[in-house]
Amino acid sequence: MSDNVKDEIKSWITPGLLTIFWAVSWSAWNDMRADMKKLLEAKAQTEYRLPALERRVDVVENKVESIQNVMRNGALQGIGR
Repeated sequence: MSDNVKDEIKSWITPGLLTIFWAVSWSAWNDMRADMKKLLEAKAQTEYRLPALERRVDVVENKVESIQNVMRNGALQGIGR
C-alpha cells in the first residue's frame, strides 16, 4: 500500500472518529445536564419541605405543651380526679 493510499484513508477516518467522539461526548453532556436539573429540583423541594415540616412540628409541640399544662393545672386544682 502506498503512502498516498494511507494518507487518503487517514483523511477519511480521522473526521469520522472525531465525529463519533463528539456525538458520544455530546450525549453524555446532555445526560449530565438532565441529571443535574433533577438533582437541583429535588434539592429545592427538600429545602422547601424542611422549613414547612419544622413549622408543623412546632405547632404540634405547642399543642402538646398546652394540653400538658391544662392537665397539670387541672390536677393541681383537683379537677382531674
